[in-house]
Amino acid sequence: MRAKLFSSILATGLSAYSAGWDHMAVTVQSEVDAWIAAQQARGLHIEYEKMQIEGYPYKPVLHMQAVDVTLQKKNEAGEAATKATARIADIELRLKGWDFRQFKLTVPSAQLDYEDRRYGRVNAKMQTINSDVVVTDRRSLPKELLLKIGEVTWGKEMIRGKINSAEHLLSQAQHVSINLNTLDLRTMDRDTGNAAADKKAADNRSNSLATVRLHIQHMESPYLPVRLMKEGIDDVSFTAEFMVDELPPMTMDYWRHWRQRNGVFDIRSFQVRSGDITARMQGALQFDAGLRPEGILHVRLEDYERVRGRLVTAGLEKNEYGQVLLQGLSDMAEPAVTGPSTQTMDDVRSSLSRPLPFSLTFQSGYLFLGPVPVFEFPMMNVMADIKSGAHQKSEAHVKSEAHVKSGA
Repeated sequence: MRAKLFSSILATGLSAYSAGWDHMAVTVQSEVDAWIAAQQARGLHIEYEKMQIEGYPYKPVLHMQAVDVTLQKKNEAGEAATKATARIADIELRLKGWDFRQFKLTVPSAQLDYEDRRYGRVNAKMQTINSDVVVTDRRSLPKELLLKIGEVTWGKEMIRGKINSAEHLLSQAQHVSINLNTLDLRTMDRDTGNAAADKKAADNRSNSLATVRLHIQHMESPYLPVRLMKEGIDDVSFTAEFMVDELPPMTMDYWRHWRQRNGVFDIRSFQVRSGDITARMQGALQFDAGLRPEGILHVRLEDYERVRGRLVTAGLEKNEYGQVLLQGLSDMAEPAVTGPSTQTMDDVRSSLSRPLPFSLTFQSGYLFLGPVPVFEFPMMNVMADIKSGAHQKSEAHVKSEAHVKSGA
């Protein structure tokens, strides 16, 4: 009798667990499909050939196969002006617990294609993508995001993830890490007693404060300043804060509105290391109508003598322009600090180093070193040539199959 009772209880428990597991699996799939549908309002069209959910009796694991993410806008003439496409063979979404708002994403590889009538075709290949995500709703930026990419390659005319020739390589980096955290400021609102002032402050302030941290190792590019960074960049670290309302739509209207509401990237720290040369930067940047940076970065190179040594080795002092540049850098460098006679040789070398402070100005699409323009930024035409409010309707039919578990 007891055995039958125990068996009955066990069977009931297993049935309840299976029903709960099925409900969770269906919920995960419906949330993913709802999120995909919501992205169309932002100009993103996501299609996939197959979706299946497995993992029973453990936590559900979702697989999406043959995923295409497309951004295509129309200009004033109604023609497709720009297009960006991401092609992903397989996406794995693994729940971290029984809460579908916390999960881990794994993508073995992905290829991005950006087509533009002015600049041609640009591609990016990303290998080994892992991401830990905590979301709150479909419209907002993730509350927490940790994205790690094993390798990123940018180039032109990339075929099947490979660059045909060295001249088509734009940049290459390994071990890219992006960490994003958002704080909902609406939970911190305080009533000042002045209803009109409170409403005006709320209308001119974004809902969330986002902090992004970027870390890149082993970056190479033919567009780096060869005389200073001929061996590439060993390490880049970057921390910035910015205000944001929601997951930004791919329209210029949003970014104009963001600028009008004092939208700015507050760069708290920015460090670049190439060999024995380290540059540290701080400042604030906005973006113009072509998504080109505007603002000022205050730069501090750790050791002028090392910078000068690299430039001299590169032969910069052999021409008049180079001599003038070296003299200008010497004038900007801070004087060496001498110490007591009891210093060691390492202390002496450290005290004789001359930090080199200067400013970089981003204005009108150019990067200025002092009054001299040294680089021109291309316009990001993904959004620049868009007719306000125009969104292309997706014509593709999204097919989904949910294989909850064998026999379900």
